[in-house]
Amino acid sequence: MDYFEGLIKTLLEHDGYWVKQSFKVNLTKQEKRDIGKHSIPRPEVDILAFKQEKNEIIAFEAKSHLDSPGVKLSEL
Repeated sequence: MDYFEGLIKTLLEHDGYWVKQSFKVNLTKQEKRDIGKHSIPRPEVDILAFKQEKNEIIAFEAKSHLDSPGVKLSEL
């Protein structure tokens, strides 16, 4: 998966984004309880991209389905 994430990172950087891979999200115990998952480990965002000119942040969960036709919009 690192190769796939690296490809996405390269494309975003080429488009002017600052990119961080494997961004760990710090949640308090209360925040974990609030989302109904009190015992989860630190969640991780695969790719976090920021573009200052647009004041835009994009979070990606990258999945590679090499043996799949992909995910259809109707399935989301």
